[in-house]
Amino acid sequence: MEVQATMVVKPEADQACGSHDLINMEDEASGSRYQTIGVTEELSDIIIHGKHLLERLDSLKQAGEKPVKTRIQRVPYMLWENKKLEKYYKPRVIAMGPIHHDGTSFEYGERMKRILAGQFMKEYALVAENLYMMIMKDLGNLKMCYVEDVLGKHTKELREVPPCHLLGLLRQATGVDFKAENKARPFITGDSPTFHSSTQLTVSGIRFKPFYGASLEISFKRGFWGILRLPPVIVDESLFLPMFLSLASYEKCPDFLNGKEVTSYIWFLDSLIHHPDDVKVLREAGILINFFGSDEEIAELFKMVAKDLVPNPDLYSNLRFEIEVHYKKKWRPRIYQLIKVSQDYWTMLKVGAFITIFLTVVQTYFALPLHKSKT
Repeated sequence: MEVQATMVVKPEADQACGSHDLINMEDEASGSRYQTIGVTEELSDIIIHGKHLLERLDSLKQAGEKPVKTRIQRVPYMLWENKKLEKYYKPRVIAMGPIHHDGTSFEYGERMKRILAGQFMKEYALVAENLYMMIMKDLGNLKMCYVEDVLGKHTKELREVPPCHLLGLLRQATGVDFKAENKARPFITGDSPTFHSSTQLTVSGIRFKPFYGASLEISFKRGFWGILRLPPVIVDESLFLPMFLSLASYEKCPDFLNGKEVTSYIWFLDSLIHHPDDVKVLREAGILINFFGSDEEIAELFKMVAKDLVPNPDLYSNLRFEIEVHYKKKWRPRIYQLIKVSQDYWTMLKVGAFITIFLTVVQTYFALPLHKSKT
């Protein structure tokens, strides 16, 4: 007995089956005609859209999962849309990865890559084929260092890319402790701490001191004179802007679980600068080392850089609380002003005494008999 596999069919009928088109078939063995049950366009749309919906749900589920590792990705739009800062997010000579690889301004850098690679191979007697195989062996791991939309058609170029964790290594070189946790105060009574400028803090009796350490740690020591220690920053166009902006952008990546130490430190410095006079206070204290321009230009620079930064609100919560407690002591500004006035008073006395002595010497000189005989 032979069983013939066919589609789901029904004998042909004279009447139309609704408005659906039916596909006619003819059984070659029996000569009888059959009609297949047509699949409506409406049903096809449901199947297609349902498939797309499942794919979207799967993508949402994957996006909600914690990343296995941080990947290098493009600078968020809200940061590079500032045209004044856009140039600091781009390499100046050589593009280290696939993000800026197609830039016409990096053609010279691409040639230099090959020249330097050739010199390196010649100096260490490396065989090109062996080096190529080593890179191809780890190509999969290199690709995992970048998000998918960054790679695009540049998988081939990854064979020549230098270590892809340059931003991560640079951030590590600043000494920031990824595992350091700040135990935020669970509850603070009274008004929340406000941000005071460096000039206001100086009037309240707080002195600024540089902290020469391997981290971005900020400390505050309470006493008659409060001591606020901050890591010094070299402000220039070639190092400060590219480095700090790149690190802040790296911290802003959604799959990078971190405490935003660099972003928070830049933002904290900006909170101390309300006026060019505040820059002068920090500069004289050795916190800001100026190779950029005038105090007005530095004040505008920090205002521009920190405009779109979102810091970690818990990182300096205890520090702000301690500063606020010190700042609210009403008698401290008065004593400070009294001491300052006294210092100015003694300075005026010293200047007046010097002028008096100088005039006395001049008067004595012209009163000498020898001087009179010459005249």
